[in-house]
Amino acid sequence: QVTPMLAMEAVIACSIHKVVGNEDFELKCKEVELAKDKLVEEALFLCKLLAREYIFAPPCVDLSCAVNDMIESFMTSDVLTVSKQSYSRGRKHCVSLGDVGDPWGERERSVSMVLKRSCDVSVMEYLWFLRQILASLLEAYWLVGLNLLQIMDEKPIEEVELIEKLHGVMVEKANRGVLNRVESCSVETIRNAVKTYVDMELLSISSSVSSITCSSSRGGSGEATGQSHSHSQSHSHPQAHSQSQPHSQSHSQPQSQSQGVVLADAGMLLEVTEIIERFR
Repeated sequence: QVTPMLAMEAVIACSIHKVVGNEDFELKCKEVELAKDKLVEEALFLCKLLAREYIFAPPCVDLSCAVNDMIESFMTSDVLTVSKQSYSRGRKHCVSLGDVGDPWGERERSVSMVLKRSCDVSVMEYLWFLRQILASLLEAYWLVGLNLLQIMDEKPIEEVELIEKLHGVMVEKANRGVLNRVESCSVETIRNAVKTYVDMELLSISSSVSSITCSSSRGGSGEATGQSHSHSQSHSHPQAHSQSQPHSQSHSQPQSQSQGVVLADAGMLLEVTEIIERFR
């Protein structure tokens, strides 16, 4: 597939869009300046947000280095140009070997660079094309965040049930023409978004344990099976004590532990959804 090969380029394009702002981004006849440090910061956030969708850098490559390399590529192709830059002493990030005056990157320093986006029509069209690669994912993660705030309360919801509810709401929105892209309704993308928000500690996993005991004196041995839903864990705690009685034998069945999802930080989740919206 071609899309994964362009994923990092799409991240930079969406980050340019967020840093510049929607109004200025659409102005094809205006050169807009943006700070490189801010661009790197936004790109790293987006890479971590969509880490379950794409592999943006090999395991042996630092993600910030991969982002900086792609920005350098944009500068080489004249999508971005250097407007002004200044050097200051401090902790450096990914200084290239060809850095003038410090070929081996021995001195710690940071580069404060202001970039200028080209206003060439072909450049703007290419940036728009790159943004479409992540458009459905960003819409999905954005809507999942908003819908979580609406349908979740203090009571835990099992992950499968939660994903079904989210999918139903988004399909209903798609049928009403509210969504820009029907691909945003993908169950796999919704599931990845939920797991990502758990990783970000915006959602948390809560476990509830229930125990069922069956006796073989009721015509045989009974079995109670606790089935966990997809992407949930099931732990069995067998009882160590059993009693022998005449003509009957009691067996304590394992306890079943089901996992539910609860809203951990509603305020931060709202803030994240607002950030995601500005990438779109």
